[in-house]
Amino acid sequence: MIIPVIYGLVLVLIHYYNDDIDQACSPFRQSLVSFGAGISIAYLFLFLFPELYHNINGNSFVFVAILIGFTLYHVIEKHVYQYKSKKRRLTELKEAHSVSFFIYHFLIGIVIYYFAAGDFVRGLLFFIPIVLHSAVSNISLSEVHVRIKRRMPVKLLLSLPALGGVLFATFFTLSTTTFAIILGLVVGIFLYVVIRDSIPKEREGNIWWFLVGNIVMLLLVFATGLI
Repeated sequence: MIIPVIYGLVLVLIHYYNDDIDQACSPFRQSLVSFGAGISIAYLFLFLFPELYHNINGNSFVFVAILIGFTLYHVIEKHVYQYKSKKRRLTELKEAHSVSFFIYHFLIGIVIYYFAAGDFVRGLLFFIPIVLHSAVSNISLSEVHVRIKRRMPVKLLLSLPALGGVLFATFFTLSTTTFAIILGLVVGIFLYVVIRDSIPKEREGNIWWFLVGNIVMLLLVFATGLI
């Protein structure tokens, strides 16, 4: 099961050095974000939604898990913006982001393990959009409050959740229903992140790179025979 661990380690490095990566990508960040959004949207509709359907096993609560994942991210953000003073708003938003960042990537690690351990292609296709989001999206570690990132132990801790999720899934066997619910939460959060944070707004971004991302993922899914 070395492949999931390698993926987890890659995400650790991306998260830890995220500021440097974000700075290096800044000249073409909008194009990269648009490309990643195109990849992610295509992956959601072509693979994640069908994968979730096949993992339901008659448990309709999986759909509730999608709703919970999507809604939780939205409610936390709106609560901070609407009910906190301006002075506290930024700090609490960043603190909420740090906690949600950790939980989300821990769940991502669990999904990486089950996808990559079962099928190399499924694991790789899931890993590609996750890497792009981890590197340049608004859910990357570069968006966490600077006062948090300056504390090296905390920064290291926030870099580890994906690998932690992989190791957790390695040593603890999850039931099919439990994994389906975790996958539902990941799909819900991933959907929110893509729609809210990764698809460039108004004049931002590059529509052509978004379309290229769509086409690349479509070709990859067809080439691998997953649909």
